[in-house]
Amino acid sequence: MGSLVVLVDDDLDFLDQTEAFLRSRGFETYACSSSLKAFRQIALRNPAAVLLDLDMPRKSGFDILRCVRSSPITKKLPVLLLTAHPPGEKSAKGFEEGLDDFISK
Repeated sequence: MGSLVVLVDDDLDFLDQTEAFLRSRGFETYACSSSLKAFRQIALRNPAAVLLDLDMPRKSGFDILRCVRSSPITKKLPVLLLTAHPPGEKSAKGFEEGLDDFISK
């Protein structure tokens, strides 16, 4: 298997589809549907990258991104934001927070 990618999204169908796609391309995946558990799993699993949904219940993707960037262990980890929002104000805020890339669903 290849590099580990952690997926964080509350849409279980999207998680399943994205996991299947990445696995078919040789990646290992770990799916997390809880924004409250996401940072802990990211820190424990030491992935090669994180694909993160913006609109999560309880903690937003921006909240998780801030946690990732504030930890010495994960601060250089590539984080890509997946969202239904078009590029614009939200993506600009993401880049200001340390986002590596923005992908519209």
